[in-house]
Formats: sequence, structure tokens, C-alpha cells
Amino acid sequence: MRVVPFITTAERLHHLVRQVARDLDRQVRLEITGGELELDRGILEKISAPLEHLLRNAVVHGIEVPAQRRAAGKAEQGCVQIALSQQGNDVVLQFTDDGRGLDLARIREQAILAGHFASDARTTDAELVECIFAPGLSTASEVTPLAGRGIGMDVVRATVLAQGGALTVRSQDGKGTCFTIVLPLTLATIQVVLARVGTRQIALQASQVQQVLQLSPGQASAARAAGTLVWREQPVRLYRLLAMLEPGPITPARPDLPGIVVILRQLDHLIALELDVVTGNREIVVKSLGTQLASVPGIAGATMLADASIVLILNPFALLACGRAESHGEVPGPASASEAAAEGLPAAAMVMVVDDSLTMRRVSQRVLERHGYATTLARDGLDALEKLQTMPPPAAILLDIEMPRLDGFDLLRTLRQDPRLRAVPVVMITSRTAARHRDHAMQLGANAYLGKPYQENGLLEVLARLCTPEQRDSTCTPEIFLDA
Repeated sequence: MRVVPFITTAERLHHLVRQVARDLDRQVRLEITGGELELDRGILEKISAPLEHLLRNAVVHGIEVPAQRRAAGKAEQGCVQIALSQQGNDVVLQFTDDGRGLDLARIREQAILAGHFASDARTTDAELVECIFAPGLSTASEVTPLAGRGIGMDVVRATVLAQGGALTVRSQDGKGTCFTIVLPLTLATIQVVLARVGTRQIALQASQVQQVLQLSPGQASAARAAGTLVWREQPVRLYRLLAMLEPGPITPARPDLPGIVVILRQLDHLIALELDVVTGNREIVVKSLGTQLASVPGIAGATMLADASIVLILNPFALLACGRAESHGEVPGPASASEAAAEGLPAAAMVMVVDDSLTMRRVSQRVLERHGYATTLARDGLDALEKLQTMPPPAAILLDIEMPRLDGFDLLRTLRQDPRLRAVPVVMITSRTAARHRDHAMQLGANAYLGKPYQENGLLEVLARLCTPEQRDSTCTPEIFLDA
């Protein structure tokens, strides 16, 4: 009952491709193969927005206009393909277009401007491809409703990783680009390998585990010193899971003890992971993590064992992707304040949340602070006005409409008449989603309009768009963002 065929989303995806192609005066067709494969309904719902973003990017950045395609010897009509296949307990989705491919020269230029590389640095193609996932980086020459904002691909990868999946990219100049997404078939029940690391009991997805090895003390010491392990005649990078999980320095492994190592595979990526004890494998029921842990990298889910103990299901590849381990036994130092900007926002961005619901204020506060924003709360429009008189203008205001004393419309009207506050971006978040309320808010000067309950990723994308120095220094052009 939890699984649905992927083809149920086909009509919406076809409509999206036709609409974007029409807006850009391009000829594009979408082909879907393997659409009869079934995915977990919850996974499919969560990755719908990332899939649409990949399709939009394929048309906007990949497929050329008909004249350019004729000059390159291609058919005037471009093609975007989605191919689904099953590999064990995973579904593999390949998004392929026959467009121009990634413009690595342009990506390098923008990456240097953004400070990712020095101007004289030597960069590989793989490093440049990785830059497309950097928040704020875009190769578009101007901002349009379809491109140029530099947000989206980081959210796509974060969403895929949050579902216990993986995302890789291949591109060939003039031939096109292929995004490969691997997702679990279902999160209802899965096979896991249970293990202990320090005082923690953890679970690894059995579909990732290739082999469990027990090394002699001498073999384990040599592998730790080299940072690699030879498995089936190929070197595999060795990591210690305890080093990924502990926030600070850890005690080195005892050289007189044997080493327990599991070989993990995700797509073509192999790693060796040192554990303390492997306790067995079993089928478990995956429990929801809830909103507080949903965006924590490396946690693919949780389960409860028969003794009522809670075990987290880890995805070590996601831990590596977020930089939790650089080599065997090493972890980076504490996060700096500037790392908040890594998600596309200023480190000191202050957001005011104005809502008469205590629950909504607290939920929004936790979401914002988890992603690096500072927050201040107001229980209604009058409370917000009083606080705004005694503090610097915030980077943005999240504003409800229905509130006592001073409602959202009146507060918005007051803000737009105040020379000191008129340029502050305002995001309306309300249960009033009728067109007349939305139009009235935009006429008063709202910058975005979200419906309750809002999607966390949608709100973060809007704030990343609005909370920039350029946006705060000028009156914002209103745009409508709907999130039902």
C-alpha cells in the first residue's frame, strides 16, 4: 500500500517540460522508460520537487535553441530522458539530456569569483562538476524566473541524501549531461547490518554492504597507517566510523586488537569502514525521523528494536559528502560561524517571525536556526512594530495575516511606508491561500507568499533568494512563491 508507480508523476513532468520549452522557444520532448517501477509513496513525494528542478535545468541550461542544434548537427528537437531500473533494493533514476553539457569553463569562472578556488588553482573536471552543488553559484548571465538565482542543486542533493540515496553527475561537452539518482525502493522495511561503534548501536543498509572482513592486528595497523585497504585487488579508502560520529579527538584504535571492516558500495563508489563490533543482520521497520532530524546529513532513518532501544540507520556516504571525515581517524574541527553561509545565506542573517501561534513561531524558529539564521519572534503586528523600532532592520520578515491588535496586511502597509524598513523582504505565511488575499498582499509589497503548512525546503529557497546584501539594499521586486 506504500508503493506507487513512478509513471503516476509523468503527466506533471511532461507538462513542466512543455511549459519551460515554450517559454524559452525551444523544442524538447520528454521520454520516460521503466516508469512502471514502484517507489515508496513518501520518497516519491519528497523528491518530486528535485526531479522537477532537474528537468527545468535540463531545458534551461542543457538543450540549445533550434538554430544552435542545427549548427551542431543535431535534430532541432532536443530530448530529455528519464530511465528507471532496479538494482537490488534500490531504484536507479537516470536523467539524461542531449544538450550542450556542463560549461566547465563558465563554472570555473564563477567558482573563482565565489571564492571556491584561487585564480591560479589547478582544478579537475570532477572538482568543477562538484561546484554545481555549491549554494549561490550559477552560470546564467542574468536572473530570470527560470534561472540565475544560484539555488536549487544543493537542495536537490540534500533531499536525495536525506532519503538514503545518492546522486552523481556525468557530462560530455556538446553531448549532454546525465544525473544518476539512487533511491531505496521502500522505507517501510529494509535489511540492515547492526553494529556497535563506541557506546552507540547503529545500523547500515544491507544493500550497501559488500563484505564484512575481520583483519588481524597486523593487517589492521597497516591498513590504518596507509589509510587504504586492498579488497579484490583494488585499493579502497579506509575510514573509522567513530571518527565520523565523534565531534572531537578520539582515542586511537589499539594496535593489538583485530579490526572489523565492512566494504560499502554506492553506485561506483567504494569505501571501507572500520567498526568496533558487528552484531548481525535483520529486517527492520523504518520509523520517521521527524522534522528536527530530517535534514541532518548521514541519518537515513531510525528503528526501534525488540528491547525498545532506538537505533539510527546511517548512510556513511552522506557523512563523507558533508565533510565529516578527511582520512582514517581524522575529523574536521568545530564548525565556524561562517559555515552558515555555505547554505547560501549570510552568517548573521536575522529573520523576524511574526505569528500569533506560539507553535508556528517555535517551529519556524527551529527550522531557521538549524540552517544558520538568527531569529527574533513577535506575537502580532503591534509587537513586531515595537521590536523593529529598537533593533536593526532584519534580513527578512515571515508574516502571518490573521493576528490580533495589528494584522499582517496592516503591518506590511506600515513597513512599506517606513523609509528605514521599506526594503526589508516580507514573506507572507498564511492559511489564506485564495487569489484575492495573495493579490492584495503583493499589491501591498510582499515579496513571497507561502501557504500553511509550508514546505521547509521551499521556505529556505525563498530566504536564500531574498536574504542577500543586494536584495536588502534595494526595494525588492515582488515575486509569488506558492507552497500549498
